[in-house]
Amino acid sequence: MIESLLSLPTIDLRIQDNAGFTALMIAIQFSSNPDGTIIVQKLIAYVQARPEYNTTAAKWHPIFNAQDNDGLTPLHWAVRRELHDCISTLLDTRRVDVDLKASNGNTAAMLAIPITVQHHVLELLFDRRACDPTVRNERGEALVGVARRLVRESSIDYWGGHLQVARDKLARDKLHLCEDYASHYDADLQVQAIGPPVAAGPRL
Repeated sequence: MIESLLSLPTIDLRIQDNAGFTALMIAIQFSSNPDGTIIVQKLIAYVQARPEYNTTAAKWHPIFNAQDNDGLTPLHWAVRRELHDCISTLLDTRRVDVDLKASNGNTAAMLAIPITVQHHVLELLFDRRACDPTVRNERGEALVGVARRLVRESSIDYWGGHLQVARDKLARDKLHLCEDYASHYDADLQVQAIGPPVAAGPRL
């Protein structure tokens, strides 16, 4: 059905509904099964192949960076649903602004800290270098600041017992991931700015 719809000349994937959702966003929201992920991949491939969607030389693609009424982008939604394949497919386009902020100022990586069940999404984003840890949200928090707040909030005894221990450990694991990524990110920037260290020549 998706292929039949995409074959129609009047299809426009830039259209947004009353909630600000594009077809790509809706596909991501319902991509909890392999067929849904295939639909997302077909939509992305269609956008990349159509010249009418690629008339600008801008680095960031308007469809891949469209924002709904809450400021969430397709990447935000893929992170929110913890869809690794969708996240990777979006990042593979190299036309996604990974640091685009939602209405509350959170980037996709910041969103992953409090809502993801595990820390695998953060690991994927960090492996792909898909965020700038110095970007700040509306609270003035950078990536590590968001993770530290989660640790503080996790120390409040909501359930007690094993659930509390597991919640606290997950929050601390995410904080350590963010701190490690931020420290390496700064070091990489310094290398890019001054170049790699040069081996010392022979002493005279």
